[in-house]
Amino acid sequence: MIVVDIGNTNIVIGFYYKKKLKSIIRLKTQEQKISQKLEKYFKFNKLDSMSLDYNYCIISSVSLMATSEIIEFFKKFKFQVLNINVKNIPKEINFNYKLNQLGS
Repeated sequence: MIVVDIGNTNIVIGFYYKKKLKSIIRLKTQEQKISQKLEKYFKFNKLDSMSLDYNYCIISSVSLMATSEIIEFFKKFKFQVLNINVKNIPKEINFNYKLNQLGS
């Protein structure tokens, strides 16, 4: 399973194998060609042949542009992508904020 946190400054991607965090990569959110950098990382670390726990990519993001590129990248590798946001959190959570004031 792959988990992705896309913030305003950094993108942090964690790779899980046997329910343990196997590796982490960190990219700048504003970098150009994020998918090319990910592809190089995948090839260098042979992640395309790595056996992950699940073929899921879970994303939490505050950057629409970076999110779109990352979703396309992982779908190319046949991952099921779930983009978590305040509107689709799987459990009911009570917030004392207006939805438009709350980030991912």
